[in-house]
Amino acid sequence: SCQKPRPNTWLVSFGDLLTLLVCFFIAILSASPMNPANSTSASSVSAQNYDEKVRRWLRSTSRLRSGTTLANYTDETGPNSDLIKLRIDLGNQSFLQNGVTLEPKTRRQLKRVIALQGYELQTAAISSCSTEGGAALEKAWFVSMDRALEVRRQMIDTGVANKRIELEVVGPFCQAGQFDGARVTVVLKEE
Repeated sequence: SCQKPRPNTWLVSFGDLLTLLVCFFIAILSASPMNPANSTSASSVSAQNYDEKVRRWLRSTSRLRSGTTLANYTDETGPNSDLIKLRIDLGNQSFLQNGVTLEPKTRRQLKRVIALQGYELQTAAISSCSTEGGAALEKAWFVSMDRALEVRRQMIDTGVANKRIELEVVGPFCQAGQFDGARVTVVLKEE
């Protein structure tokens, strides 16, 4: 009539089962391709190939639309003469009714180029001017400033940090740093 109580062994069995299950999942994850130790050199080669294709595309001079030019050049005179840069020139026709808002197609193309370049971007220098034929000098300054801010907004929307963007507004003095009739020039400098 005096029986000893049976020990609860189900808790020990459940703990053992749980330990085996955790070990199984750890073994599966360690053998999976998600583990960085299991990555092959083939995947890194394909990433390098993609990188090279993007660089080749950016290095080629191409026409985005009339008045919009993409060109790479090297600053031969600066302290970083080996620093490759991408220059984007936007003409009057890149803006709606020669105003301050970018054309939708130009905006998409600008964002695409900046997104492709963004992972190596050190700084982006935006220089803008305005030649409003016969218009007041003050209006040229305001249009120039608005265009620079419009391009800056698009760059920030694409993910470029505000602290990496330099603005230069030259108002009606378009020959000061502008190229081939461009009204806004964006220079992307790589790290």
